[in-house]
Amino acid sequence: MLMSINLIAQETHWNDIELRDNGGGSVIFGRNGAYLSSLPLNLSNKIVELQKAGKELRQISIGQDDSWVLLYGNGGAYWKGIPESLVDKIKNKSKVKQVSLLSNGGYVIIFGSNGYAYNAIPKSLVDKLHELNQNEETIRKVTVNDNNQWVVLWGQNEASWGG
Repeated sequence: MLMSINLIAQETHWNDIELRDNGGGSVIFGRNGAYLSSLPLNLSNKIVELQKAGKELRQISIGQDDSWVLLYGNGGAYWKGIPESLVDKIKNKSKVKQVSLLSNGGYVIIFGSNGYAYNAIPKSLVDKLHELNQNEETIRKVTVNDNNQWVVLWGQNEASWGG
């Protein structure tokens, strides 16, 4: 709770929040501020390296077996232990906005305004992403928990959920 109060008191923009099953996680705020707890050491080291270089931190996602993706700057990305199909999508898509790694090895990647790609996600989420894409809605964030419950933030202040 103290972390939340601190960030709100500073009127800081939150860019990303990632929670882990072990109670750890991260909060990325401002241009390259970060609170980190119980993350894989190589990920923590990469974050500190980017902070020292003054790079903007955009998003962290942690999947199974300490796999992770870190998005930074204008299109930069680092990763470890993710499927080759996801590596190819990160490398070949411009404007990767968000990557969500699932504990089952699946993923969702959001790029551009409403582009997406996925693997091993609930059908109801696939249907929602397709609907938003067809309606040319801006997809802002997708998250899926271990029980296949999901939330999509879209448009200005819209949210959809299912599972």
